[in-house]
Amino acid sequence: GNLQVFDTPGLGAQRDKMEHALHLREALRVEGGVHAVIFVTSMSVRSDDAAAELARHVGLLRPFHHNLFVLFNKIDVPMANGVCLTHETKAEYMEMIDGMQDVAGYIFYHHGVGPAFLADAISEACSTCEPMSYNFSDFEFAWCFDIERNLTKKEHEQLNGLVADFAALCDNIHNQLTVVDWTTYGNYKQVFLSDLSIKLNEIAEAQVRKFTGIIPDEVTPSIYAHYLSTKKRIGAPLKVMLERLQKMSGGIISIQQQCLRKCPHCG
Repeated sequence: GNLQVFDTPGLGAQRDKMEHALHLREALRVEGGVHAVIFVTSMSVRSDDAAAELARHVGLLRPFHHNLFVLFNKIDVPMANGVCLTHETKAEYMEMIDGMQDVAGYIFYHHGVGPAFLADAISEACSTCEPMSYNFSDFEFAWCFDIERNLTKKEHEQLNGLVADFAALCDNIHNQLTVVDWTTYGNYKQVFLSDLSIKLNEIAEAQVRKFTGIIPDEVTPSIYAHYLSTKKRIGAPLKVMLERLQKMSGGIISIQQQCLRKCPHCG
C-alpha cells in the first residue's frame, strides 16, 4: 500500500505558526485516522533537552500515545564527535522520554542509511497500530498552542500567599475548636458549625477572586490554568476543614464545598 505522510513543523515553528497549527490539527483528525504519529528529535542534543522538546508537545500528543513513535535522527553526530553510541546511550534517551510520556516505540536514524530504511521503519510502525484520530476542541487546541507568559517572582509569591493565608486560617480555627467545651452550647453547636462552614466558603471564594487583582491580564489558556491551580490549592484546605466540621457535628449536618463556583475572568 501507499505511505501517506503529513509533515508539519509542530510547535517549534518560528514563522506562520498559526498556519502550521491548523495544518497539524487537520492532520491529527484526518478522516480514517492516522496509523502513527512520528515525533522527530535529535540525538545531537542532550537526552534531557530531547525530553524537554517532547514536553512542549505532551498536551497535543497525549491522546495518541498508542500511536506515538519518537524518531531520533542525527545519531551519527555523537559518533562524529567521538562519543560511542551504545545500547546504554540509546536506553538513556528512551528512559528520559518514558519518564514523561507513554510511547509506542522508538526509531533511530541518520542520513547515511538512506531514505529507504526510514520509509521501511515508518511503514513497520504504522503496521503495528490501529488508526485513530482526535478532534481537538477549539479551547484544547488553543491551549496546546498558547504562548505562555511566565509569571513574575512577585506574582508567584502573591498567589502562594493567597493559599498559605487561607490554609493558616483553617488551621487556626481548627485549633481553637478543639479546645471548646461543646457541652455548654447544646443544640447551638450544629447551628454554629453550619454557619462556620458557610463563612469559610465565602472567605475561600473571596481569596480566589483576589486572583484577578494579582494577574489582571486578559484570559488565555495559560492564565486560566494558573487560575484553576490557585482555586484547587485553596480548595484543598477548605475541603479538609469542612470534613472536620462535619465530623465535629457527628454527621448531623450536611456540609458542602460551595465556593469556587465561577471563574472571575470568564464568568
